[in-house]
Amino acid sequence: MDSTKARAAGLLFANSQGRVNTGSAGKASLDTVQFGLHAGHTWNAFGLYGGLAYARNTIQSKRRVSFADIDEGLSANYLSHTRQLFIEGNYRLNYDAWALQPYVQLAHVRVRNEGFSERGGQSALQGSKSSSAVNLSTAGVRFNLDLSQRQIGPSWLSFNAGMAYTHASGDLQPTTQVAWQGASSQRIAGAPLSSTVQLDLGAVARLSRGSTLSLNLNDQRGKRSHEQGVTAQYQYTF
Repeated sequence: MDSTKARAAGLLFANSQGRVNTGSAGKASLDTVQFGLHAGHTWNAFGLYGGLAYARNTIQSKRRVSFADIDEGLSANYLSHTRQLFIEGNYRLNYDAWALQPYVQLAHVRVRNEGFSERGGQSALQGSKSSSAVNLSTAGVRFNLDLSQRQIGPSWLSFNAGMAYTHASGDLQPTTQVAWQGASSQRIAGAPLSSTVQLDLGAVARLSRGSTLSLNLNDQRGKRSHEQGVTAQYQYTF
């Protein structure tokens, strides 16, 4: 039986914006710049990939404090840094211009948050630096439609979609040391992480033999969270 093998490696740069809502009490917006590299190998339809990535996140948070005679809207701007290692195994099924790819993925993610100082009233907090680590186990499926394999539409364009379930373990409830002005610090917990379901829609334009430009929309829902995002990514593969 003939076997087909292929190796690939690449670099990526991405910029994305997203929003996180934790109920009526607070929300945050994120502007992320990400760099990474990946490498992989395929044996016929089976593929094995791995990589690492670094992201710099600019965060703007807002929350409402209402108790007794206090009703204040507080805000803060700060930075966080995300480092990630991952490995993935997948199996690709092709039919004409369509492709179906079930996969499993394991990832280790570490996040370091810089300190912050809230503004907006006497209940504003000052927070110290914090860090956390999470392990993510994902099972999902990807769909792809490549117009270069059909007689309709531009041949340099393809569309994709995906859905996945992710189980999270590790530091699921981030904590940090905070204090009111002039008071002693105390430890508080942020919104807990949970297992999630994610849906994705996207399009990829082939700019040259080794470079692509992609646009993706995603919607991720957990037990206590709901995130939506738009990602634009340029990728060069050699």
